[in-house]
Amino acid sequence: MNNKEIRKKALSRLSYYWVEAEFLFMVAFGLMALFVAAAYMIILILRPDLGTFAFPLKLPQIIEGFRASVEVRITAIILPNIMTIFLSPLYYGIKWCYYQAAQGKNAPVSGAFYGYFSLRKWVKAVMLNLLVFFRKLVYFIPITAVGGSIYYIFINLLNNTESKFLKALLYFGMILVLLGLSLIYMIVTVKFQLIPYYFAEEPEKSIFDIYHRGVNAMSGSKGRFAALQVWFLPMLALCLTGYLAMFVIPYYSMVKSICAAEISGGKLFDDPAANQDKKPEREAVKSAV
Repeated sequence: MNNKEIRKKALSRLSYYWVEAEFLFMVAFGLMALFVAAAYMIILILRPDLGTFAFPLKLPQIIEGFRASVEVRITAIILPNIMTIFLSPLYYGIKWCYYQAAQGKNAPVSGAFYGYFSLRKWVKAVMLNLLVFFRKLVYFIPITAVGGSIYYIFINLLNNTESKFLKALLYFGMILVLLGLSLIYMIVTVKFQLIPYYFAEEPEKSIFDIYHRGVNAMSGSKGRFAALQVWFLPMLALCLTGYLAMFVIPYYSMVKSICAAEISGGKLFDDPAANQDKKPEREAVKSAV
């Protein structure tokens, strides 16, 4: 099945699972927004002079606040760790829901929260997230260093020119370069994409076993999965405008889940081998997460 067929299949599956997908999106987005808002309120309480910042915060404002305030630096360090600890079970639970839905199984949204009821699985979810994070960091650091250097050069050029046409070209060039670096990062880290699905399906296995199984399973499909992600780049960029994310993210998640199910040997809901007559199962499935 090629990527075009996968995208078509994802739309078909979402016709059964759209309400659940939107609910999962709103929960994940709402919790992340809650963490960020709470961090901002704490900073304002500790440093009320920073209240002059206006939303949306621009990069120079963030950099200036980071340099001027110890509270901002501490929050910037602590917040991601708290979010990782609290949201890791939900992250893998949502992966479980989409993976089950991609295979035509009944995937109740309650399955996204089962990881919170087992301390052992909660800890494993956090540890696996940290393992993947540090492996990705090997690629992220040099790419970020290159991006930061290029950004610094472009900003200096912008500050030293009065030509509006040249400034427009510089902005356009900077955007292209940053998008290119993002694309490179997406391609080199594609080998980690199957790991969440293996953990969602078999959380009893050790995190290193899950990690190696996910990486090995992707070894012959990196180009295909990367192409699938690249196709979504323009749509994901449009998500920065706001409401489109409510439609793009569930679609993107279902596409990746269907591709993951096919790569790992799962049976899709309209696969003739699944003997489901092109209809998703109505039988409840217990969450593995």
